[in-house]
Amino acid sequence: MNLIPVNTPASFPANTPTGFMLSTLGGGGDLPFLKEFAGANAAYSIYDLTGTDQEVIRLRRIGDDTQDNFKSSEFFDGSESGVESVVNPDFADGSGWSVPDGWAIGGGTAVLDGTQATTAYLSQNTAIELGKTYKLTVDIDAYSDNTQVGMRIGTTSNYSLEQMDIRTTGRHQILIDTRSGNSAQLRFYGLIGATATVSLISLEEVTFSTVQEWTMYLPKSSICFARMDDESAVLRTWFDQTGNGHDAVNGAEAQQALVVLGGVVNTESTGRHFAPLFDGVDDWYSTTQAQTMNSCIAVHDQTTSNGGTILGRDSSNWVVFQDDIVNFRGAGTVAGLSFPATPLKIDAMTHGDGGGLEPWQGYRNFGVQTGAELQNPITGNLRLGSRTSTANRYTGSMVAVVTFAEDRASEMPAMIKNFNGQFSVFLDPNQPIISPGMPTPAAAYSLRSLDGSTSTNVVRLRRASDNAESDFTAADLVGIVEGSELVTNGDFATDTDWTKGTGWSITGGQAVYDGTGGFASLFEQSAAVSGVEVGDTFKLTFDVTSSDYSNSGMLIDSNSIASFSGQFQITSDGTYSVFIRWTGNGTFDRFGFYANNTATMTVDNVSLVPYTPTVAELWALNGSNRARQTTDSTLVTTLYDQAASNEQVFPDTGLTDTGNWSNAGNSSISTAGAFTVTATEYSEFNSSAFPSFAEVGKTYKVEFDYYTDNTSNGFWCRGLGVTAAGNNLPASTTPTTKSFVWACTGFGNLVAVQTNGTYNGTTITVTGIRVTEIGNPATQSTAAAQPKLITAGVTEKENGKPAMVFDGVDDFIQNTSPSHTVASIAAVWNKGSGNNRVMFDGNTGASGVNRIWRDFSNSGTRLLNGASTLQATNSSGTDTQNLTFATNDGAGGGSISDNGETPVTGTMGTTAMSAYRLGGGLGGLGFHLSYIQEVIVYDSDQSTNRTILETNINDHYGIY
Repeated sequence: MNLIPVNTPASFPANTPTGFMLSTLGGGGDLPFLKEFAGANAAYSIYDLTGTDQEVIRLRRIGDDTQDNFKSSEFFDGSESGVESVVNPDFADGSGWSVPDGWAIGGGTAVLDGTQATTAYLSQNTAIELGKTYKLTVDIDAYSDNTQVGMRIGTTSNYSLEQMDIRTTGRHQILIDTRSGNSAQLRFYGLIGATATVSLISLEEVTFSTVQEWTMYLPKSSICFARMDDESAVLRTWFDQTGNGHDAVNGAEAQQALVVLGGVVNTESTGRHFAPLFDGVDDWYSTTQAQTMNSCIAVHDQTTSNGGTILGRDSSNWVVFQDDIVNFRGAGTVAGLSFPATPLKIDAMTHGDGGGLEPWQGYRNFGVQTGAELQNPITGNLRLGSRTSTANRYTGSMVAVVTFAEDRASEMPAMIKNFNGQFSVFLDPNQPIISPGMPTPAAAYSLRSLDGSTSTNVVRLRRASDNAESDFTAADLVGIVEGSELVTNGDFATDTDWTKGTGWSITGGQAVYDGTGGFASLFEQSAAVSGVEVGDTFKLTFDVTSSDYSNSGMLIDSNSIASFSGQFQITSDGTYSVFIRWTGNGTFDRFGFYANNTATMTVDNVSLVPYTPTVAELWALNGSNRARQTTDSTLVTTLYDQAASNEQVFPDTGLTDTGNWSNAGNSSISTAGAFTVTATEYSEFNSSAFPSFAEVGKTYKVEFDYYTDNTSNGFWCRGLGVTAAGNNLPASTTPTTKSFVWACTGFGNLVAVQTNGTYNGTTITVTGIRVTEIGNPATQSTAAAQPKLITAGVTEKENGKPAMVFDGVDDFIQNTSPSHTVASIAAVWNKGSGNNRVMFDGNTGASGVNRIWRDFSNSGTRLLNGASTLQATNSSGTDTQNLTFATNDGAGGGSISDNGETPVTGTMGTTAMSAYRLGGGLGGLGFHLSYIQEVIVYDSDQSTNRTILETNINDHYGIY
């Protein structure tokens, strides 16, 4: 064991997925690995592979040689805030720091040049809060003498780099404990004549885990830093999680792998998963009992090419997983295959009785090596990290290693998938597009669930009949059940099955009325349905043209007449689907069409099927029995950002913490769980005494559960520092919920309910308040500009999936929060029938910023930023469902492709995005005239992940 720095990369490798979370206790696969795959010989990991949270490791603390056993959960019962405590930690400019003589900030570094006449302190006095614990990350590029430069954090004394046990340049991470500190200072100093260059000083508030508390054993009254020579820990025994007793042990202190350095637990090279760090010099472990190995799988990060062994018995029997090779040696002969190099990998080997060796990596089997010399498995006391006690040591971090006595080749793809579910090693197009390991979008808008959740709201709808609004999940938009077709000859292919009144004829594949018959009907007798009951529902679909929609319509059952323009609000030629509920009026034995007076009419493609509506459709109908095109429709007011945390942040959702609520005027907060306000004078209750729970710049949905004692209005809400005049809480004598979308611009602790100036004696009782972070929702508050989702009780669809319809006149929805230039955009949309129609824009002004639209000259898909445009190959044609993937790399380059085709690349402008606008209507170009189903925006270049993302999207929509 050497005290080398733990793996804490300054930036993640280019081919590592962005936006991941540090993995925690338990599996991300369908089941914990050892529950899904029984019969393993041995299993080693800091992570729980069994689902039982047993002890997984024995650590030796370096400072005093104390040893203790730890469960997996004891590595993860701390927390990291993710909030930077230092202003300008990377020295992007001179802000935030007090810069004395000798120090200068520029070009991303702070430089001490040695000219200081006294000790020079580069300092911030606001970063430290006594009584808290932190993780310090410091990048030291150069120094003249580690006894002459150092830091002061949480104490009144200087501590040199030597005293902090820092003896090399590079990145260092150390835990800081100010619970016994005596000074709220953050300083980096140099004595007279000393020089140093620093490029990062970062502090993140953390809560220590059980393992970290145990490691940080020295008193912190005078020094708050962890001592890296002492407050570190190494692996003494790696317990076999199978229960077979094959524990991996090494009692020699110099040969034990590092696990904790300066209180910080080592992570593998991508910085995501805890793991022992083998130094490649002398670290290794031997199993305590003999075992047979025919298959093995490992999650690890060895990238050196020195042949370091992950598992071995002796010089003739071993397995090597390194940067681009899997090698196996059995009975003295080597076989192996090359793989692509990756910083973190899942490698595996299976070895059958027939002499075949199958190396695996990722989720693919790269091939088979065969040979009689490979017939024998490895048998004996295996070593982790070495072939022998002196040779071929492993360099890197081992996250998990599992061995099997049998050839488990048939299960290996599933094993790799399980480990990838837990450790997110590679992108898998079969996993949800928003999930650990997949790139994290800046915003994600879709009518499907992008994270697999059935409970997350994806859209907020306004019901046209009464302007009521409600949120819906993706599951609420689907689940339609359609029965068998009830109409015979609905396409009028033959002159049969329909009873024709005077003036009706069936000709040319249509039913035609010539306007000569006065009142004349066209009936389908075979629509009779046995067992129809009151309340049964149906969907009727047809194509129609008419010269007079007020004198033409439908006949449903024996005697019910419904005009197109009156009961159905159909006033123009087109294709229509309408919802019908059977009310028991007459006999359900026929249905058809009629025309009156001189109206002419054609009908075609008639369909009637039993129909079970979705949750959203039932809400849209609001009890209507014959759905009207306008009245019984819903419009999109908010398309929620599925990339948001959807975290509920309000500290007292049930209104039980009465001590932290404030009230004024005629209000009462004495009853926990039911606060009241009476509108007889200015009065309110508010949460101003609570600590801040909302962040400036973020968007939240605030929900109020309440009821009133009568039907008179008198109340409104305000919150997050925004006076919400007009945000009324309408009177409701039954419990109801009202929600608002608010952008936090300040006062992140304030939510209030108060009188709105109408002093009429009404009392409101509020029983719950929730504040949920919703990221970057795309919204439209103007009713006329809202795209449509449900028409006449039936969900709009494209290729069988829910779709928003934009009218090409004024419909759009947008969010104006973003600010980034680098972007990749994946969109599912129909180009529509009009040219120069803008589907997406990253701006609200005339100039296009990463604008995607249908070109005026050839209907191709174009990407625009500034004066630069690119056009996709466009083999997909027009007026069809389309998957577009466009990228602006932020450095003058871009690309665009449709439906999985090879991207067209070229020059692209670098204007930063200031909005996510769906529907266009900017810069003299038209509003979108067709469907949009999904738009996902990344604030990073996802060109290398394009194929995987496209595969995921196409697997759902079936576009190409």
